[in-house]
Amino acid sequence: MRDGAVMTEWQPIETAPKDGTSILLYGYWEGEIDGIEDEKNIWMAQYMYGDWLINGGNCYGSYVRNPTYWMPLPEPPK
Repeated sequence: MRDGAVMTEWQPIETAPKDGTSILLYGYWEGEIDGIEDEKNIWMAQYMYGDWLINGGNCYGSYVRNPTYWMPLPEPPK
């Protein structure tokens, strides 16, 4: 990737950062928030406590179950 380029392709989950960085994940939701549990979707999440925790989940935790792909977050609008 050239300097300043933004990765826009989905990457295999095996290459995702596990250092607490927030990223986009593709997978199923699981947890204590309202939603459809068996529907694949894109989630903003980070790897914490040995699992993929959805950003903004409630105090009980909400997780992405068996994600298959990831992508870094885009830059915010200027």
